[in-house]
Amino acid sequence: MGESVNIEMQGQQPPLRVVDTQAYISMLCDIVEQGREVPLNISGSSMSPFLTHQRDAVMLSRITSPPQKGDIVLFCREDGSFVVHRVRKVCEKGYYMIGDGQTESEGPVPIDRLRAIVTKVRRKGDWMGSNSLMWRFFASVWLQVIPLRRLFVRLWQIIERIKRH
Repeated sequence: MGESVNIEMQGQQPPLRVVDTQAYISMLCDIVEQGREVPLNISGSSMSPFLTHQRDAVMLSRITSPPQKGDIVLFCREDGSFVVHRVRKVCEKGYYMIGDGQTESEGPVPIDRLRAIVTKVRRKGDWMGSNSLMWRFFASVWLQVIPLRRLFVRLWQIIERIKRH
C-alpha cells in the first residue's frame, strides 16, 4: 500500500479514505485521457516555493501538444511513481524535468511517460493560470537561476520569518 491521498471535491470534504497513491493517480490519468480536467493536491516539497505540500493543488489536463520548457507536467518514472515537475529542457530523447525546489534535473523522460499537463494551480487558496505573473516567473526566471536556488530560498525564508515577527 502506498501513501495516503486526500481527495478534494468541489468545496465538500468527503469521508477520508486511505487509498494506494499509484492506483489513485492512475485513475486520475484515465479520467484526464477522456478529456476531463481533474485536481490533484500537492504532496511533497519538490515544487516549493511555487507549490506547497498539502496546501496547494494542480489541475491536470490531457496533453494536446508537446509540452514546452517551463510547462508543468505529471509524469511516471520508470519505477512507477508519479511526479509533478517542470520541463527544464526538451530534446530528441525526451524531456528533462526539475522541481522548482530542486537543483538537479532528471531525464531524459520519454514522451510516452508524460501523463498530463498542469493548466492551472491553486496556490494559497486561489486558482491561477499560466498567464499569471508568479507562474511566468517560475517558468522563466526561476529556470535560469538553478545554481542559485538554494540561496534564494534561504533568503526568502529569512524574509518570511522577519515579516511574521
